[in-house]
Amino acid sequence: MGTTNAELAVERLAERQHGAVSRAQVLERGLRARRIRTLVDSGRWRRVAPGVYLFPGAPDTWERRLWVAHLHAGPESVVSHRSATRLERLGPIEGDPVDLVVPPGARAGIDGVRRFRVTDLEPQHVTTLRGLPVTRPARTIV
Repeated sequence: MGTTNAELAVERLAERQHGAVSRAQVLERGLRARRIRTLVDSGRWRRVAPGVYLFPGAPDTWERRLWVAHLHAGPESVVSHRSATRLERLGPIEGDPVDLVVPPGARAGIDGVRRFRVTDLEPQHVTTLRGLPVTRPARTIV
C-alpha cells in the first residue's frame, strides 16, 4: 500500500515536531488504528511512549525529547522550569532538562521528565515557542 494523503499530512506535522506525533494527532488526520499498527510493525514508525510515535531518522535532540514529553502528557501540558529557561534563553542551564507543568490528574509521566502538577496556570502565563507551549518568562522566573 502506498503513502496516503493522511500519512503525508502526518509526516508534515512530524517535521514541525522534530519527528514526533501523538496518536490523537494521527487519528485527527484520518489514519485508523489498524494503519498505525501496520506502520509501527513495519518499522516506518516507532512507538516511544504510550500514544507517541517517532519517525525513523529524526535526530535525537533535546527539542525532540520536549515534543515527546509534551505529546505524551497531553495538550494541556506546558514546557516549564529549567526547560523553559533554556528554550527562552533566560540563563545558562546545565544538561538537557525536560520539565513540564501538567494539570492535576494527568497520567503518569515517562522516564527522564520532571512533571509539576499545578492548578494556577492561566492562559496569559503561556506562550508558544518553536511550536511548543511554554511558560512565559515572568512565570518561568517565578
